[in-house]
Amino acid sequence: MGDALAAKLASAADDFRIVIVVLHPDFADVQQAWPRRRAVFAKMLAADPRRKRWTVVHRRADRPHAYVHSKTWIFDDELVITGSANADRRGYTYNSETDVVVAGDVASLAVTTPGATTVAQDLRARLFAKHLGGNPGDYLNAAASLMKWFGDLSRTNVAVFNPSAQVGAPDKYVVQLQAAAVTTPIVQGALNFMPGRPEDWLWDYIEDPDAAVPSP
Repeated sequence: MGDALAAKLASAADDFRIVIVVLHPDFADVQQAWPRRRAVFAKMLAADPRRKRWTVVHRRADRPHAYVHSKTWIFDDELVITGSANADRRGYTYNSETDVVVAGDVASLAVTTPGATTVAQDLRARLFAKHLGGNPGDYLNAAASLMKWFGDLSRTNVAVFNPSAQVGAPDKYVVQLQAAAVTTPIVQGALNFMPGRPEDWLWDYIEDPDAAVPSP
């Protein structure tokens, strides 16, 4: 995913923008959230080191509704993809998930943002207002409202994600397993079969397996 986003940044027009809203990693139950996200964003940094055309933010912990759990993509005020699939290998290749794809104009009775002409524009304007403040009608102009994500966010409900803010604790679960292994032989046996670094094995086979991992 990092490769694909970086390639798009490198090839797109100057007015192209990417805005990503993520769950604050301190709220995540996946111990490798910080280092794994760094790996993705490092590729984007290489393509646009000054982050002029992309940004990653998270909901602020001191604001209501700080927990972000949606898996939603909005493209060009024309297309919405939303559903249960997390943007990772487990969500796309291993779990059973359901997403819907919505495109096209909105019926007049379905418009919740006056002036919105497409489902995607209506949803984007409402989400922008939720995260940045103000009213959805303030964000109908995509080009202008996108730039607000690259300005001063101090009065909004989001903050810029700083991938170097925390090293992360990918060994946390491994330490717990090692403690349990002292009195539980089956856990010790499982640890002995983990190839390479145990935390990487846990990620690849338990937390984010790819299609090569056999189904349980």
